[in-house]
Amino acid sequence: MNCEGGRETAQLIEQQGGNALFIETNVSDSKQVKGLVSATVETYGKLDILFNNAGIGNPDVKSVDLEEEDWDRIIDINLKGVFLGIKYAVPEMKKTGGGAIINTSSLLGIKGQKYLAAYNASKAGVILLTKNAALEYGRDHIRVNAIAPGVIDTQIIDGWKNDERKWPIISRANALGRIGTPEEVANAVLFSYKKV
Repeated sequence: MNCEGGRETAQLIEQQGGNALFIETNVSDSKQVKGLVSATVETYGKLDILFNNAGIGNPDVKSVDLEEEDWDRIIDINLKGVFLGIKYAVPEMKKTGGGAIINTSSLLGIKGQKYLAAYNASKAGVILLTKNAALEYGRDHIRVNAIAPGVIDTQIIDGWKNDERKWPIISRANALGRIGTPEEVANAVLFSYKKV
């Protein structure tokens, strides 16, 4: 969990004249996610937008060599966390006439890649969970979308950067011939939240 980054982001928002609330939350813990949503509603009076973005990577191992504990941890953070966010945000959004939810999947949730079984499965699950929620809550004026970025320069890929054999291939495998930036993902997220 990158609490320092969360605090820094909240501070930057406030320095720009905005209002921010940082609450350390384990997204795989139902009570903590419920508490996060409650604190947000208590602070701001409502919940308009939810961005389910927490995620962790996968050890590069064959499926049968993946430890069960690693599988559980990845599924809990990457998929269950999205489920819990939706579970507690939707009722609050319905109270105020709607909202927008965006979930972070991955290109690997669509195409997969060997040695990343749990990550691939979790991100594929996010895509179908997103579709399900969109079908269920669209009539409540809650838009539910997912983004599926390729390789983005975040902590999740730090191990790849040190692999002299893999990194040149990975970094050029995207359509742009380079890895993406968090700012590019943020722009896609902001576009998804804009009212139509």
